[in-house]
Amino acid sequence: MSLGNQPTNKPTRKVISSTTWGAVAAILAWVDDAFFSNFVPGYIEAAIIVLAIAAAGYFTRNASPDAPPAPLVAPEAEVGD
Repeated sequence: MSLGNQPTNKPTRKVISSTTWGAVAAILAWVDDAFFSNFVPGYIEAAIIVLAIAAAGYFTRNASPDAPPAPLVAPEAEVGD
């Protein structure tokens, strides 16, 4: 699979959303550990964080400029090669 050039270094909306909701889930896991005597076990907290990241990335729509570029076409071989 060929990779296209990304026009800028700015992350896409999906990346920003996934990062933000993953951080929110991690903070909620810390709040559980700090203030609620670790009511939810750590492996469940880790699963919730992963699911929050996956859901945020899945449900966040791309902006028009973030849409994937057209597929790259491999150059044709010259006659005689």
